[in-house]
Amino acid sequence: MMWQAISAYPLTEVKELPEYMAKLRDTLQAKVLLKLGGEDGMGVRVNGPVDDAKRLPNTLSVGVRGLSASVLLAELSEQVAASAGAACHTAGRCRLTPG
Repeated sequence: MMWQAISAYPLTEVKELPEYMAKLRDTLQAKVLLKLGGEDGMGVRVNGPVDDAKRLPNTLSVGVRGLSASVLLAELSEQVAASAGAACHTAGRCRLTPG
């Protein structure tokens, strides 16, 4: 049943969805840099690979100089899904979920 649902998904959307998500990510990144980066843009650090081909289209990881993660998360909680660390981290340890 699951395979039928997946195979029915239009191939054009399989290609277009990641491209669309990458555009949304890049738009969000540009706005974060503009609003929080300061005059020289150095107030925000974009984490991860520089090469777009190695980036996930649906993920943006940034660090903001001088801003507490908990304050930022509280401020953004109604607008975006965000976290201050990797989802697998609990009390400083990475736990693998059996799959």
